[in-house]
Amino acid sequence: MYPTSQCITWSDESCVESNDAFYQGVKASVQENGIDKPLLGIWDNKAIRVIQGNTRLMIARELNIKEVPVVVIPHMDDFEFFSKRIK
Repeated sequence: MYPTSQCITWSDESCVESNDAFYQGVKASVQENGIDKPLLGIWDNKAIRVIQGNTRLMIARELNIKEVPVVVIPHMDDFEFFSKRIK
């Protein structure tokens, strides 16, 4: 678990708009079940740059969730390996 304040989105393009139906569906799921699938990130200086799970991160912040589950990978070359194993 890592503080949401320590996580940053990959880029603005990787975030779904909050009025999007997908965003609202994920938000309803997080409200009901919490974040059940870890985000995937990599260290970027003193923050974790989220590669996979940017929408969940945005929703966690909106809902004032202080910590999120994150699998921090050692190197970008490891992304494919870890992304296939996170369920």
